[in-house]
Amino acid sequence: MIYSRPVGAPPWFYWFHKTYDKDKIEADLEKIREVYQDHGYFYALPNEPEIKMTDTVNRWPFFFYSWGHGKEVNVTIPIEEGEQYRLGKFTIRGNKLFKQEQLAPILQMKTGDVFNLGKVRKSLENYTKLYGQFGYINFTANPEPEPDRKKHLVNLTLNFEEEKQFFVHRIEFSGNTKTRDKVIRREILLDEGNIFSSALWDYSVLKINQLGFFDPVKKEDYEIHQNPKDSSVDIDLKVKEKGHQSIGFSGGVSGLSGTFIGLNYSTNNFLGLGETLSLQAQWGTYQKLYSFGFTEPYLFDRAITTGFTIFKSEYHYDQLQQLAASQNLNPAVLQAEQATLGQYTQNFQQNSSGFTLFASYPLHHVFARVGLTYSFSISSLQAFNSASEAYFEAINFRGLVGPNSLTGITTSQVMPTYLYNTVNDNFAPTAGKYLYASLAFSGSIIGGNVNTIRPVLEGKYYKAVSRGKLQKPDVVALHLTASTITGFSGKVPPPFSRFYMGGEEDIRGYDIRTISPIAFYPSTSSVCNRDNAGNIIPAVGTNGQPVISSTGVSCGSSTSFPFSTIIYPGGDTEIVTSAEYRVPIAGPVYLAAFVDIGTDFVWHVNQLKIDPTALSSITTPYPYFPIPKYLSPIGVTNYRPRSSTGLELSGMMPIINAPVRIFYGYNWLRLDSTVFPPQNLPPIGLFPNQATYDSVLPFFHGLHLRDRKGKVGFTVSRTF
Repeated sequence: MIYSRPVGAPPWFYWFHKTYDKDKIEADLEKIREVYQDHGYFYALPNEPEIKMTDTVNRWPFFFYSWGHGKEVNVTIPIEEGEQYRLGKFTIRGNKLFKQEQLAPILQMKTGDVFNLGKVRKSLENYTKLYGQFGYINFTANPEPEPDRKKHLVNLTLNFEEEKQFFVHRIEFSGNTKTRDKVIRREILLDEGNIFSSALWDYSVLKINQLGFFDPVKKEDYEIHQNPKDSSVDIDLKVKEKGHQSIGFSGGVSGLSGTFIGLNYSTNNFLGLGETLSLQAQWGTYQKLYSFGFTEPYLFDRAITTGFTIFKSEYHYDQLQQLAASQNLNPAVLQAEQATLGQYTQNFQQNSSGFTLFASYPLHHVFARVGLTYSFSISSLQAFNSASEAYFEAINFRGLVGPNSLTGITTSQVMPTYLYNTVNDNFAPTAGKYLYASLAFSGSIIGGNVNTIRPVLEGKYYKAVSRGKLQKPDVVALHLTASTITGFSGKVPPPFSRFYMGGEEDIRGYDIRTISPIAFYPSTSSVCNRDNAGNIIPAVGTNGQPVISSTGVSCGSSTSFPFSTIIYPGGDTEIVTSAEYRVPIAGPVYLAAFVDIGTDFVWHVNQLKIDPTALSSITTPYPYFPIPKYLSPIGVTNYRPRSSTGLELSGMMPIINAPVRIFYGYNWLRLDSTVFPPQNLPPIGLFPNQATYDSVLPFFHGLHLRDRKGKVGFTVSRTF
């Protein structure tokens, strides 16, 4: 019951009810008959529906409510199922190109199987496609079912009319006022003089659409003229050029970049030759990025894509600042409300510059490419607080060059890649598959001082759900990304190569970089000494009065002690998947219901061995305090999945020439646990009195880890 399916909503929920329509009922009767015939009930017959009308209280409409009088219609459909039939003999006549043994599996039924009329219809389509691949574009197959009522069998005969085999005579283009003919022709998998293949022509249209130079090519945009005398076809393809060059201004809010503005120039069809040239500059609260790139899709008129990118970036990650921004708070206020927060939050800056060279080559007559990428970069890290400094020390990457910086991180990387892509549109795809796999190798053998291996696997899938809408159907979209990284030859990955999740690019209900395994790391702190009454012993100025600072009374003396603080080392492995159901609203605007789920965990614990020299300031004066050999993640934070679900409104804004998204994600799968550090209380003899000792005890209480419940986000980017 596609057209007349009852909704089952309460009577007063009038917006969701359907009006009785006799024509739609009759269309549904035919659908019911088809379902029975697909299950072997060859003579199934839905009879005339029995209609019963009753009076109801039907209120006048007001939003979801209504009042007044009306009628409801209850429909009962009697069905004569009959006997179930099976396939008897299967015969093909008129086949010259293929033998019956080659053609029979396409039916997907064998003698004795339940007779499925739907499979017969599908096989006729597949036979037409098969013959179309070999130039028989006028091929027809006529089915002749012969039911045997006594044996309950259906003997099926297919009469083939293969007709003539056609060849390509001429392919011409129109509408390409800027793009040269050879740019289009090299995407076409058919050659003049060869057999015309309908499958290769469909693939050619998809490859032209993937260029992004023209409006999407549809069936009405090309004509295939048959010349019966010489069994040839002429193809006329009409295209409509898009704007090739753009000088754009972008701006917005992103969890990664903060508030940002950007300038960019790009051309995806430089001089009409299909080359891509791009310049970009972006300034944000947290991130600055500059890049220049060039891509040549056909090197020396061969299908070898080559190019390069030069970049420079600065990224300042201030976890406290971003947490305050997400909660619309002043960072100083948030720090004051949670006095120990600054001990745990990360605050560092990463500067990188380098270049990338790449080349790829397509595999024959498929939408796959194999490639090789080489990149070289020089990076540095600077810590702005003790938590980040402890983090860099803990993972023992190279040892601290200065008191709070890691400089001269040189990465020389080779990465073979594989790409398969049949996605039919860059911004709003409705069909296609995308598979990307790579294996990045960084080693001192090819220069640099970073030794890492990182495999990456990414997949996307799009399927249209028409629901009667042919021009702009609904779309089911799926996305999966998985990656891991490990060091070798005694080296571990640099801190910025580890994985952090959260934000608009993976799990939308979380803030940027807030999903990470959490570990305890030994540290030291100090408290003001107190008198026996519990009052802070203040510092005394030259006037003999206590010294008062902006934060209160200054300490006259203090006592240091060891304790375990938490740090976010990041994972070495991540897996994240997303599912969306996209509904077109108007123009380029879509509304999508989404579910994001993923996990970020430490798999290679041996990559987090703690440098013993980094903790000498604790082991010597405090021998009683336990010192771990490895930075082991807390159990409830490792291998723990997180998930968000919600709604997203997206569209392409012509002014900033970028996809804009507004979304809300509810974190239905989140962390909410209390953890206790593996530590011993300091001996009371370390402190001058009981009051000072009591002021230290809060540092050794359990820590409540709780993810936020949800997030409203706005960003200029896309998830996938």
